[in-house]
Amino acid sequence: MGHAAYELAQECRHQPASVWWQPLHLLNQEQREEFDAPEVVTLIGEIGSRGMQRLKVAEIKMVSPSGEETRQQIILNDWIEVQQQRYRYLASDQAGIISIRMVIGEYLAAEVTWET
Repeated sequence: MGHAAYELAQECRHQPASVWWQPLHLLNQEQREEFDAPEVVTLIGEIGSRGMQRLKVAEIKMVSPSGEETRQQIILNDWIEVQQQRYRYLASDQAGIISIRMVIGEYLAAEVTWET
C-alpha cells in the first residue's frame, strides 16, 4: 500500500486482489525473466507525479529478413533499487490494475495487486 501511495498517488485501502510470494531461485528461467522485466507503459499517469518522473524512453531497431529497418519507441517503467542487493520494487498502474512487485535480499520475490 505504501509504494502505491508514494509512487502512483493511489491509496489502496481495500483488500488486494492477489498476493503472491516465492523464493527467486524456485522460479524457472521464463518466470524469472517475466518477473524481472521492466514494464512497457501503455497509459501514462498524472503529469509531474513521481511515477511519471521515473519513466524511461527506449528505441528498438527491428530489421526484417529483407533488410528493411524500422524503429519503434517505447516507454518503460523500470525497477527502483532502494539498496543494492537488499531491496528493489516496481510500482505499476495499468488498465485499472495496481501492481507492486518487490524483491527482498535477492531471495524473496513478491507481488501484490489491487483492482481499482
